[in-house]
Amino acid sequence: MVIRNGPAILPATFDFAAGQGLGIGLELLRALLPPQGAALTFRQEADEVVAELCLTASILGIGPMGE
Repeated sequence: MVIRNGPAILPATFDFAAGQGLGIGLELLRALLPPQGAALTFRQEADEVVAELCLTASILGIGPMGE
């Protein structure tokens, strides 16, 4: 999933992967993401901030819960 928001500029101190420059909401989101099977990235593209969430098959279970 890709979300574009603009016009917007990421702060110079923002580093989602390192946990730098995050507010409470992004800190919570980062803590809730599983360490494997999910990747959330942010990047600056011209005057837009682009957020991209990638989920792999290992995180997207198939079948009833618990299997």
